[in-house]
Amino acid sequence: MFELGDRPPLSAQASNLTIVRASAEKTTRGIILANHMYGTPLHFWGRSMPCQQTDACPLCRRGQKARWTGYIPIWMPDAPRPVLLELPTAAAMAVANWQDVNGSLVHLAIEASRPGGKPNSRIKIVIRQATRFPEKLPECPDVPQALYTIWKLQRTDLGGSLRKQLNELDRCHEQEVASNGDSTT
Repeated sequence: MFELGDRPPLSAQASNLTIVRASAEKTTRGIILANHMYGTPLHFWGRSMPCQQTDACPLCRRGQKARWTGYIPIWMPDAPRPVLLELPTAAAMAVANWQDVNGSLVHLAIEASRPGGKPNSRIKIVIRQATRFPEKLPECPDVPQALYTIWKLQRTDLGGSLRKQLNELDRCHEQEVASNGDSTT
């Protein structure tokens, strides 16, 4: 059976959003496009990878802790399309606490800065009413699909594709160990 629609389907590129982070040099500012933040525990091993949080996770078995990381879709005036603001655990907790008290995040202004002026200093989050934005903000992107695309996961088989990615990371690690002469074989 076919379906008639009123718009062409989104291209694969529509799910390929840019990730922005709080910088030591300047404040990251935008208008929030979603009602809430999205997030999950992640490992950082060459790139970010969601954690299964089971004994099957090769990165957990090596003692590498996963850290909860949050993502908020925002519109920035100088960006051609929405981006994802990535927030480490403490900054994400500040957003979650704000939302617990105040409710929905949609169409509020957010600022993320590093007052310490160092790349890894604590992130300060400010959420407030937006004072200026265009008549029509972009629609909220499909954040889960964007994250699955970034992490190279298949939405229709998240468990299987995550296991495949983790096994590939495990294989690469074993090759590195063997090439460094650290292998005990």
